[in-house]
Amino acid sequence: MKIKDCFVLRKIAGVNTVFSTNSKTTFEGMITLNDTGVFMWNLLSNGITLDELVNSMVQEYEIDQALAQKDAEAFIEKLRSIDVFE
Repeated sequence: MKIKDCFVLRKIAGVNTVFSTNSKTTFEGMITLNDTGVFMWNLLSNGITLDELVNSMVQEYEIDQALAQKDAEAFIEKLRSIDVFE
C-alpha cells in the first residue's frame, strides 16, 4: 500500500502534521503524528506491505511481533478512514 502523493507530512511549529494539498479530497483537516506515526507514515509513503511494516517496527522499536501487528493495523485503519491510500 502507498499513501497518495497529495498527502504530505510537515513539521509545523514543532508538531508533525499531515494534510492534503488537493482540494478535491474528502479529508479537509490535519493529522498530528508522534514519532512512531512518522516512522510508519514514511514507510507507507514509499509503498510497503503490512508484513514489511510490521517487521520494520519490530526491528526499529524492538517490540513483540503481535504488538507491532496490532499497532500497524490500527494506524492503517485510521488512514483508510480518511482515504489516504492509492
